[in-house]
Amino acid sequence: MSLLDRILKDGQYDAFPNSGLRIGAYEALHTGMTRPVTPYYREWDKRMTAAMEDIRNGADPKEMLDKAASDLTRLMKPESSP
Repeated sequence: MSLLDRILKDGQYDAFPNSGLRIGAYEALHTGMTRPVTPYYREWDKRMTAAMEDIRNGADPKEMLDKAASDLTRLMKPESSP
């Protein structure tokens, strides 16, 4: 029996706060999906996370998002052929 199956069946997960683990186990077994492979996802995520943190800390949203877009555009630009 897998750990997720055990969480779904074990009575110690009937009541809060352990019942939250039961919800997670059910979702992992029945509705969870892996994220599709997306080119440049990690680079996008890193820059957007930084931009959003800067905005939360008071930076100008347009300025931070424009910078993130500029960085990503430069990063994803194909190398020039010789």
